[in-house]
Amino acid sequence: MKKASIFIPYKKQGEGEELKLALRSIAKNCNFEYEIIIVGDCPDWLNTDEAIHFNPHISAAGEFPKAWNIIGKLKSLLEGHDMDKMVLTYDDVIFLNPVTYKNISKTIALAPLPATANELNGTASDVWKQIMQNTIKALKRNNLPSLNFETHLPRLFDAKKLSEMMSFFGFQKRPYCFPTLYFNWLKSKETPIVLSEIPDQKIKAGIYFPGDFEKYVPVLKQYFYLNWSEQYWSPELEYELLKLFPEPSIFEKDILPNVSL
Repeated sequence: MKKASIFIPYKKQGEGEELKLALRSIAKNCNFEYEIIIVGDCPDWLNTDEAIHFNPHISAAGEFPKAWNIIGKLKSLLEGHDMDKMVLTYDDVIFLNPVTYKNISKTIALAPLPATANELNGTASDVWKQIMQNTIKALKRNNLPSLNFETHLPRLFDAKKLSEMMSFFGFQKRPYCFPTLYFNWLKSKETPIVLSEIPDQKIKAGIYFPGDFEKYVPVLKQYFYLNWSEQYWSPELEYELLKLFPEPSIFEKDILPNVSL
């Protein structure tokens, strides 16, 4: 198997501690050959001898700037970097336990898609619902299956097929939720794992609502991955993750403290 390219679209926040911990978790628990590619901002501590970094100029104005930014980063990576398999993950995703290539290859969906995005549960913004509505309509137009693959988990893509999918749907007039388009378009023979159908799933712990920190932190090691929404990143969560991943990874520079002589 060729080396997988782990792609993290990144916009710097603070000192980049979330990204630092995500990379420590990958370095510790990713049990297959990979390279790290950070597309976007570059924190001061990132060791670019070990992690590939580039920051393409992306025009992301208009109604959906965040979505166009991520899509632009993805397109620039597909056009500018030779790769076979790509794993999409984020700075707010932690690998809690050893993850093999077999694990990362599993196709995982959240749930069946409703008829309209307004019927989705959770805390999704109106902007995100509009992008999902674009996606639902595109699936219906093309008589494709309709599962929701917006799990915010690490996901494995075939780079060539992903490029073909993006060409098929255009991605020019309107943004789409590209993981949901891709995995429904792919029509894999493998039956996806659907998280909503597993009452006590141990794949993903998510801190999205009040009480989730207290619910999940004591049992994190029972899960493969952890993710959180932006408002629940906190000094308390950082402290717990530093206990799990105290050692710097190869993706961090050896920065010596300033010493006055």
